[in-house]
Amino acid sequence: MLQLFRLFLGVSLLKKGPQDVPYSLFLFVILFLIVFVLDVIGMQVPDSKGNAFAMIDILRYLVIDKAIILSVIFLIFHMHGYKNRYLQSITAIYGFEFLLETIHLPLNLFTVQVAADNPNILVLVFFVYMFLFGWLLMVVYHVLRQALSITMLHAAVLSVGLFSLDLYIGSLLLPELSS
Repeated sequence: MLQLFRLFLGVSLLKKGPQDVPYSLFLFVILFLIVFVLDVIGMQVPDSKGNAFAMIDILRYLVIDKAIILSVIFLIFHMHGYKNRYLQSITAIYGFEFLLETIHLPLNLFTVQVAADNPNILVLVFFVYMFLFGWLLMVVYHVLRQALSITMLHAAVLSVGLFSLDLYIGSLLLPELSS
């Protein structure tokens, strides 16, 4: 377990790549389920006004979003001729997302409980969220670049494109996010 933590920390710090991740469907499924549950918990945290998403909306969004994103990533790998690298790559991404969620969930709770009443802390929290957003883009960029053997620009476009698609799906399925 400690080796997996170190591995995904290495991926998170851009020192390890998808080629270092074990080719294991079991590991991917476990990470996927853990991240899914953490996403559900995180989306149940009410905002500063006490509003939260309904469970059915959360589940519908997450199932559709993850199915589309994983399918698009598979198509990208298939089009580049690297289907055999898909499992390790999405496992690397979900390993990073697990680590990210362990930061993101307490930050959400802190924001609602403490920072909502203090504009100075809210600004700091905003910058932390922007850092996490940039970190996510960099890790996905890093994984795609190494797994697909593509140029830096190509990997950056794919990374931003996947994130944009994710946001678009969220705006369609959870319109409260865009208001």
